[in-house]
Amino acid sequence: MASTDNNYKNITLILGEVLTLISNIAQTIRMSSNYCPDAKRNPQCGEAVMWLSDSIHNLEYIGESLSSGNLDRIKDAVIEQAKYWEFNKDNITKNSQVSMPMGKAIFDIEEGITLMNKLAEL
Repeated sequence: MASTDNNYKNITLILGEVLTLISNIAQTIRMSSNYCPDAKRNPQCGEAVMWLSDSIHNLEYIGESLSSGNLDRIKDAVIEQAKYWEFNKDNITKNSQVSMPMGKAIFDIEEGITLMNKLAEL
C-alpha cells in the first residue's frame, strides 16, 4: 500500500508542476497577443503565439488517456508529448522569449520534457 501512496503522491506533484508550466506558457501567449500593446508592434509575436499555443494544444491526448484509466495509453501519451516538445524545442524556446521583458522566458520547455519523462517512468 505504501508504494501506491508514493506513486499517487509523485503523480500529483508532477502534475502540479505540469499545470504550472502550462500556465506559464499561457501567460507567455497572452503577452505575445494583441492583449499586450507591445505585442501589436512586434512582428515576431504572431509566430510566437502559433508556436507556443501549438506546444500545448495536443495535451488533450494526455487528458483523454487519463480519462480512459488505461495506464499503457497514459504512458504512450506522455512519451509522445515529450518527443513532440523535444523535436520542437528550438522553436518553442526561441518564441518563449519574443515578448517577455528583456527577452527572459518564464518557462523552460526542457523542464516540461523532464516532467513528461518522469510521468512515463511511474
